[in-house]
Amino acid sequence: MNYIQLKITSFVFLIFGLCFSQFESFEVKLDLRNVRENDKILFQNFSNQVNDFFLVNVFGENIDFLSIHATLHLIVESIVDFNNQKTINAQAILTNHNDFIITLKSISFPVTQLKSISYDHNNYKSLNSFLEFIACILIGNELDTYELNGGNTYFNQASKIASEGKESVYPSGWESRWKKTKEIQENHYLRNIKFYYFYAFDIQDKNEDVFEKNIKLMHESIKLNGEFIGIDNNTKNFLRAYKSKIVEFYKLLKMEEELFFLQNYDIDNKKLYQKAIEELNWSIIKSIF
Repeated sequence: MNYIQLKITSFVFLIFGLCFSQFESFEVKLDLRNVRENDKILFQNFSNQVNDFFLVNVFGENIDFLSIHATLHLIVESIVDFNNQKTINAQAILTNHNDFIITLKSISFPVTQLKSISYDHNNYKSLNSFLEFIACILIGNELDTYELNGGNTYFNQASKIASEGKESVYPSGWESRWKKTKEIQENHYLRNIKFYYFYAFDIQDKNEDVFEKNIKLMHESIKLNGEFIGIDNNTKNFLRAYKSKIVEFYKLLKMEEELFFLQNYDIDNKKLYQKAIEELNWSIIKSIF
């Protein structure tokens, strides 16, 4: 499917209300500083085609309620001859604009695949499968906020794609992506943290007991995560994104001991937790007098 056909398909889906993609928005930011001027034309419609890959296609059943926002920063490092054809080598940074950000290195695919970007779940193809891999880990991460371990199906699919990539003609980087997926999927404590946080967030004005229960379960998962892995980048990203709301919840529930724990655990935001402890103590003093 060429670019014009893809745009027509997208328009038809939107007109008839049939577009149930799991992505509300997707943006590609291209860095072509290492590409020769004559080769830059190869990427003329790349960003739009990739955007449509995510906004038009449906990546699973019964997940139409998702509305993911994401950005892919793609840095093209070189275009070289490999297997008698031009090959693009790149690296990327993927983010959902909140708690999820990962670096994807050693991406390789033939230049010819720039002309045939499409979604085919059953057919491995370096570039298309890389984009499907991205969709799967983003969807998996999002589903974990709706249900405990809710993203397993999509993390498993991402791992499957990575395994196929390791055995392909362009295996570069797929071992690393396979390991990243496993690290995310096997850190059940962080995945639990996300679920309890969002459940508490959604229920806070509806059921005080359930709200408090989930905040305490979240904190217990934070402690267990510390014992399991310390504080890795994925945990740091989550706390960076939601620390202010977590502090608000802890203060509301007068969880001073838990704030002390966070102060020593998440040292990047130590001042925030210290301030919250002082404010909590001051409010207690004022209530006495």
